Amino acid sequence: MAKDPIWWAGPICGLGNRMMALAAARACADGRPIRFTWSNDESCPGAYSDIFTSSPIFAPGEAPPPGAAVIHTGWEPYGIFETFKEALGLDISRAEFSQRLLAALDTSPFLEAHMSAAQAWRAAEDAAAPLIGVHVRRTDRTEQHRRQFRDFLLRRSGLVREIPVLLSAFYGLAPNAWICSYENAMLTTAIRRFGEGKSSYAYAVFADDEAEARNVEKATVRRAPKALKRKGPDREPLPQLQRLRRTSLSCAMTDLLCLAQCDAIAQSNRASTFSLVAAIIGRKPILTPKTLYPFWLKLEEDLGAAPNAAPISL
Repeated sequence: MAKDPIWWAGPICGLGNRMMALAAARACADGRPIRFTWSNDESCPGAYSDIFTSSPIFAPGEAPPPGAAVIHTGWEPYGIFETFKEALGLDISRAEFSQRLLAALDTSPFLEAHMSAAQAWRAAEDAAAPLIGVHVRRTDRTEQHRRQFRDFLLRRSGLVREIPVLLSAFYGLAPNAWICSYENAMLTTAIRRFGEGKSSYAYAVFADDEAEARNVEKATVRRAPKALKRKGPDREPLPQLQRLRRTSLSCAMTDLLCLAQCDAIAQSNRASTFSLVAAIIGRKPILTPKTLYPFWLKLEEDLGAAPNAAPISL
């Protein structure tokens, strides 16, 4: 007999956050089908079908039937685990959930077209030159995100956070040019250190904004002149800084999978789940400061290794 589906309000926020939430929901399914809402909005401009394949046991749904209970969560995977566990009476430990979460990420139902595009892009690069994938998180420089940093400062909600108070103050109050300089200095330092002792190495910049990508390239030429710039994957024209972003979801997914194909990853911000997910999927080292996201630290504790260094669970 077919089991009744679990109705879930669905993932929220950007692509990296949504991928963590989707994996967490799949890890909690326990054999039952899940139907959920997928929001096509500015943080993720596109449909679920643009980047993933659906299956009978996991797919967006039109609307729950009258009277059906809908599970509401945020994006954080361990918060999803606790909510699903209470709502469904799941009898699994956090350690088992961590194993399931990693397996769900490893088996994400990507479209073959995006996987092939990323593999073809990497195959076209010079295999002899180690390749760093540089990800620039544009949201740090948007007014909405800056307001969030300022709100955090006003709440004074603790010092031990993913983005500490002083860094939050910097992102909330500093001009964009200062933020660019700070992040670019961190990125180019990581690139230069990666290249120490290597006869050649290369990097590719993945950014939602062409001006930001150029800024990183200029800083790299100045601070790490040995590094060779590699072209990113073919994609639509990029919007200009401070303009409405409508980079397609398909392009974002291709970028994420290309990052996972690189030999190492450098993030402009350690809070970027986009590049963290790429590092996990590709099991690639992160050259920039270690993330302090609770989900990353819990995975590391339960798995006995960082999630981007744990054995592939396929």
